[in-house]
This record gives sequence, C-alpha cells and structure tokens, in this order.
Amino acid sequence: MLNRRTVIPVQPVVGAVAGTVADMVSGTRSAGTLRGLSLFCLLLVAVIWGSTLALIKETTATVPFPLLLFVRFSVALLLLSWVRPTRAALLPSTVLGLLLLACYAAQSLGVQLGSATKSGFLMGLTVVAG
Repeated sequence: MLNRRTVIPVQPVVGAVAGTVADMVSGTRSAGTLRGLSLFCLLLVAVIWGSTLALIKETTATVPFPLLLFVRFSVALLLLSWVRPTRAALLPSTVLGLLLLACYAAQSLGVQLGSATKSGFLMGLTVVAG
C-alpha cells in the first residue's frame, strides 16, 4: 500500500514533467509526484485527442475527407513500413485496418456535417459503451 511518505525508485527520465530537482538528482520520486505526473499525462492525452476533432472540422472545410483519410493512412503506412507482419497476422490486421478506416470515415463525415462538440460527445460515449 502506498502512502504519502512512500518513495518509489525510478530511472531518471530526461525532460521529466513533474518532480523537484532533488527528486531528479536522487533518481527517486514520491508516490504523490508519480500520481501528479500520471494525471498530467492523462490530461495531455485527453487534450490532444479532443483537439483532433476541431482540427478535422477545420480541415474538412477546405479538404475533402476522403483525401484527408488517404493522407492520414499514408503517413501511418510510412511510419509502420518497417513492421513485417507474419502470414497469420496479415488477414486480421487487414480487417482491423479496414474497420478503423470505416470508423475514421464515419467520424470525419460526422464532424463535417455536424459540430465537433457533438462528435466528441458521441466518440466519448463509444469508450464508455464499448
């Protein structure tokens, strides 16, 4: 069980977000510092994820969403081109990729036709309902 005085040894992290200089020098962080760092990272992920809907809304005003999806998946293909899937993983990976494409297409179309706020609310519900 962790309490406020528990100290957890961790590897020093370059560019740590939270923690005092003494914590960084000694290579240890208190449980409270780790909790704060965890909450900050969670908030950062939520902000980045939430801002993508507004970005998609602005982008689809000038760029057709099929072109946006093509660019998005092309970048992903280039970044993952070094991964060589096994023959057994090829079919499931392709099916999941096509399902992801369908979800992104539906989301982009929904953001284009509606508001980013409503789309974000509906996408948040999928996390809760799923």
